[in-house]
Amino acid sequence: MLGAMHSHGGPLSRLRRGHEERVLDLLRRHGPQSRAELGRQAGLSRTTLYDIVGTLVASGAVVAAAAAPGPRRRGRPVEHLTLNPAAGQAVGIDFARRAVHVAAANVAHEVIGSASRAHPPGLSWERRVELAERLVASLAGGTLRLSSLGTTGAVGVGVV
Repeated sequence: MLGAMHSHGGPLSRLRRGHEERVLDLLRRHGPQSRAELGRQAGLSRTTLYDIVGTLVASGAVVAAAAAPGPRRRGRPVEHLTLNPAAGQAVGIDFARRAVHVAAANVAHEVIGSASRAHPPGLSWERRVELAERLVASLAGGTLRLSSLGTTGAVGVGVV
């Protein structure tokens, strides 16, 4: 009976995955948080939160962030958790009327880079896309590529 409760798609597994997704979503939306802040916002008990965070840290999805500068208080410094910057990137491309703008950020909300290039009016869409690919390739020391999304988790495109 107990073994059935822990099956891969069982209710406890789904509940745990839901808790993990909730913690990851809070870190995505709000940036670095202490365990106490995460617990309050997620509505999870301290024990459940520590278990979920431990799993996320072990998997590499979450890391401890550098302590914020400021006056030191008594006791152990509060550890802030953040999404692992190496866990993926998102790229944004804006096809404006006379320019192409690109930007990339990692999942920890840190901007990797941005670039823009003006182009003549009436430039074909094929040439605009090529320009966007070159601009994206120039970001992050040439490590990003639209053709092989690898660790790039999302691409957003705006067209004017």
